Amino acid sequence: MNAGTRVIYPTEFEKDKREIYVDGEIYIEVARDEERPFYVRTKDMNVRVLGTKFNVTAYESEPIRSVVLAQGCVQVETTQTPKAILAPNQMFSSVEGKENISQVDVEQMISWVNGLYCFNSADLGIVLKRLSTYYGINVEFDSALSKIKCSGKIDLKDNFETVINGLTFVAPISYAYDGQYKTYRVVKK
Repeated sequence: MNAGTRVIYPTEFEKDKREIYVDGEIYIEVARDEERPFYVRTKDMNVRVLGTKFNVTAYESEPIRSVVLAQGCVQVETTQTPKAILAPNQMFSSVEGKENISQVDVEQMISWVNGLYCFNSADLGIVLKRLSTYYGINVEFDSALSKIKCSGKIDLKDNFETVINGLTFVAPISYAYDGQYKTYRVVKK
């Protein structure tokens, strides 16, 4: 489970299915059991699994939802897409009602499992939101920062001050800490 994630599951799975609810991000390795398929439910998606390795990102506070398949096969259902079947190295994504299946680098997409946050041409606003969630720190920034694209790799074992300072070298930003409100304020240089 990634930071800020909430998982709801029963004390014992039902006889004909295994089912959990996720608000956040999880990486799951599911044992194959054709008699009891595994379901991951989120606010906007249902993922049906027989046996596989995959990542689900579905923070209710963020507009992006995704399923990345590392191994096996999953079926994703939304109100717009009744049955999207993913093959390994594919990602189903839903952003503000626009759904898409694309080829991805799975290792990069699940790097957080190993303590790294890798991103390629990502909106700086999304990077800052993810870091805010991961570190449990308030970060405020101007919406104009969301238009800045950036790429990189962040070691999540580093403290937040080290990480945000490092971002100032790769993006045209500066920051200040407001001790009264316990908030980092990030602005464009």
